[in-house]
Amino acid sequence: MLTLIQKKRKLTLTIKERNYRYQFFVYDRRKIYQYFIERSEVKKREFAYIHLQKRDYKPHKLPKNCERFVIKEDEFIEFDDDKINEYLNYRYSLKDIVYPWQKKMRQLKKRIRNWWA
Repeated sequence: MLTLIQKKRKLTLTIKERNYRYQFFVYDRRKIYQYFIERSEVKKREFAYIHLQKRDYKPHKLPKNCERFVIKEDEFIEFDDDKINEYLNYRYSLKDIVYPWQKKMRQLKKRIRNWWA
């Protein structure tokens, strides 16, 4: 089971290795998908189900026969294939490419800052 948690107004998975900077979740004809960007390509991964922990969702305005919708942090909106980049809120930049050594350096800098504080 993968549980979605809310972090900075964004849905994320409890398994951190499966989170992406740009991602969103879709219910699509009885299936759940995570759309994400990896190496500047939009990809998707299927999940058996997700658990939305104690969330207050706005009343939805989806049509009665809607079979595809985006699961946002506080609402459901109808899914449109042409708006994937909009859902991802994606603007590609070099900041999105993080090498393992850069991540280690950031962690080290953070530890040093916390130690001196």
